[in-house]
Amino acid sequence: AAATTCYVATHPRVSGVSGRYFADCNEASTSRLGASETAAVRLWEISEELTTATPERHVVRSC
Repeated sequence: AAATTCYVATHPRVSGVSGRYFADCNEASTSRLGASETAAVRLWEISEELTTATPERHVVRSC
């Protein structure tokens, strides 16, 4: 699992690639659930509730 993360973070072949899904060091298709806009919105809402982080309440401080 770490090999894919390291590959995507450092390999020149995928430099500038963004918003893609990788598995086993290769670009791969996401599952239907992973590509669901409805599921993404719901996950965001639940994450806001659990962390109390909202666009109005910045939780990361500038350096």
